[in-house]
Amino acid sequence: MNRIIILFIALCCIAACKKPLSSPYPSDTYFRAYGNIPLDISNGNYSDYLNAGPIVSDPTGNMYFSYFPRGVNGISGPLSLIKADKNGNIIWNKNYFSFTTYGEASFYGNTYSDNFICNGQTLFLLGLDTTGNWTILKFNCSDGQYIGQVPLAGLLPANGTVGSLWFGTGGISLATQGNIFVYGSYSQTAGGATSPVLSLIDPQGNVTWTKSNYPDSLNGSSDGEYGSCIYQYNDGSGSFEFGTLIGRAYNITADSETISTTMVFYHMDNSGNVLQEDSMLAGTNVFYLNTYVTKYYNWTGYIYRYFVFPSPTGGFIIVADEWDEYNYMRIKIIKTGISFVATDSTYISIANGSVGITGVAQEADGTIAVSATENLTVMKNVFSFLYEIKSNLAVTGKQIGLSSQSLYISGINVTNDGYILMNGQMQDYGLDTNHLFIIKADGNGHY
Repeated sequence: MNRIIILFIALCCIAACKKPLSSPYPSDTYFRAYGNIPLDISNGNYSDYLNAGPIVSDPTGNMYFSYFPRGVNGISGPLSLIKADKNGNIIWNKNYFSFTTYGEASFYGNTYSDNFICNGQTLFLLGLDTTGNWTILKFNCSDGQYIGQVPLAGLLPANGTVGSLWFGTGGISLATQGNIFVYGSYSQTAGGATSPVLSLIDPQGNVTWTKSNYPDSLNGSSDGEYGSCIYQYNDGSGSFEFGTLIGRAYNITADSETISTTMVFYHMDNSGNVLQEDSMLAGTNVFYLNTYVTKYYNWTGYIYRYFVFPSPTGGFIIVADEWDEYNYMRIKIIKTGISFVATDSTYISIANGSVGITGVAQEADGTIAVSATENLTVMKNVFSFLYEIKSNLAVTGKQIGLSSQSLYISGINVTNDGYILMNGQMQDYGLDTNHLFIIKADGNGHY
């Protein structure tokens, strides 16, 4: 039973970048940190360390993001939401209730922006309810009041169980006319191959249609296919691209198997009918299996999450997380034609380390803004990055960090007037902290 925690959390600003009068950057851009946030951690095994969720904005420039205390062994604490005005001043800060625990990736408002949207005057946040079932929470933008939830179990086929609606294998996304896409995966047998599921719901949560049978055959795969991203066309037709990722296992023995992955793109009409299917190989690798640990080798590039955007010059640009042959993460960028045939590609990588996507958004001129965080094996302060990708795949990057603290960007958003918003949490080296931050940058990444 949900227990509303009646607790007003006072949020104080501990730092804000002050620009010198000679700064060439706009005066309304900033880096602002918020800290010393009191938490109700008395009813759970929680630490002082905060996890920040994704960030969204409304048409007037107000911003919203979630946070929660990270617990021992991945237990997540009570959900909180913050609303700030366009200058970063807190309008309200609400503390809600705890949710069922399911590892670190199951909490409401996890660090991927495809789980949090602002739809008119309502916020929709994807996650687990207190019984462990996937649902969407709804909040008023004006005052943060919790106004209900949309259960998602009814979207699945008979006997289907949700395989995933998080960590890049599903989410929610705005559609036309205020409707909402909900996508993920399901399996009809425990441990069986997964298939993608996609639904269109109205703002009240009523199901318009659900699509769970797709033309691509798994051909005996031991893995499956799941939803990865949505791109809605702006031509008035209501048609869209549903991007999925399919894994197939071959040469299965007692101690190894070969896995190939393919990006599959379903061009669909506004009723959920598949009009055309295109695909692109996303990499292969061999798993070595034993009793204690899984080891990977023979990497040839392995995409496990991606986003699709229209290119201003025609076709599409795909931005993806990929493993390389050295077991490092890197960001792969692919330019394609209208039928998803690759015409060019490039990488964003860090020498002797890893960098992974934490959020993506497209600016008005077609530039793709990507927030990312490094994941280095060498112990040091962690830096985050803002990358901007042009239609010719030219990439500019800005390192975001402090000399004494690690910065983890958890989300990115582009406002109606062209500003880039990023948010996340700060951590002192070797110490848990409860400091949050917001960065507001101009269209060139200046703040």
